[in-house]
Amino acid sequence: MGALRAIALLIFAIWLGTSSAHAEKRVALIMGNSAYKNVARLANPANDAALVGGMFRKAGFDSVDIKLDLNVAEIRKALRDFGGKAREHYNDGAALNKPIAV
Repeated sequence: MGALRAIALLIFAIWLGTSSAHAEKRVALIMGNSAYKNVARLANPANDAALVGGMFRKAGFDSVDIKLDLNVAEIRKALRDFGGKAREHYNDGAALNKPIAV
């Protein structure tokens, strides 16, 4: 389930960043969780998040936030903060009302 959320967030970040009709700036949020309660620590998510973040920066994104090993409350806060930042970077917020497919 965590991997599905990470993929959905990545798709959402890409979608927000590529909506050029309304965008003033492109913003991205990347989450990489390596530490879970009930499984051994995963080796790749932190590295993968850093690589994806680097790709977004090279692609010209104005803001790339990389968050690692967040708990549920921290994930919710990161999403709220990202939503606020995304709204700040769009003229009228219309781009945020488009449906996305995951």
